[in-house]
Amino acid sequence: MRKVVLLILMAILSHSFVFCNLGIKIGSTISNQNWEYQKSDFNRNFDDWRGAYIGICYQAFEIKHAAIITEFSYSQMGTKEEVQGTMVWPDSQGYIDTGPISLENKFSFCSVTIQGRLKPDFNRINPYICLGPRVDYLIDKKSNYDSRVVEKFENISYGFVYGIGLEIKLFHSNAILLESTMNTDLSYLYKTDLLSVKKYSYDFKLGYSF
Repeated sequence: MRKVVLLILMAILSHSFVFCNLGIKIGSTISNQNWEYQKSDFNRNFDDWRGAYIGICYQAFEIKHAAIITEFSYSQMGTKEEVQGTMVWPDSQGYIDTGPISLENKFSFCSVTIQGRLKPDFNRINPYICLGPRVDYLIDKKSNYDSRVVEKFENISYGFVYGIGLEIKLFHSNAILLESTMNTDLSYLYKTDLLSVKKYSYDFKLGYSF
């Protein structure tokens, strides 16, 4: 009896699991940061930063309508803010406008995400949703204004990723992927009694699995 049950389980698993699917993803990241001043009404209104996204994904296994995906990626994030420049001038106002100045903070991150993916099993085109934890490692940072704060940013931050996608099957296990995800941090890049900083971003990706 045990042998029969074991054979049935092996047959189910052999038809349900797909091992070691690899894929590549490229696209764009739109990012920003929340700078919260604890003892002041002053707020920083940053513009979104647009950067590149490159990723490699690995599907360890798939069980019919669900899969576990590990993704290693590189993304460019940051913030920008445009302010009006001034210069001291001996007139009635004491200064003159010198034109807009762009204040930029640029960051490069390497990230690891482990996503659970749910999808139907249609013939060729399958929409899906994904959700999972994410860890980011800061590998480069540049600032032309906020360098005193930026230099103290934590190297490791963590949060979660969630999004939607579309898988277009070609042949065998090959497929084209269209994916949009949001990344929300649970940890702070910087935190003191006066200021706390968190980042968030959106990824728009085109991929190919094989």
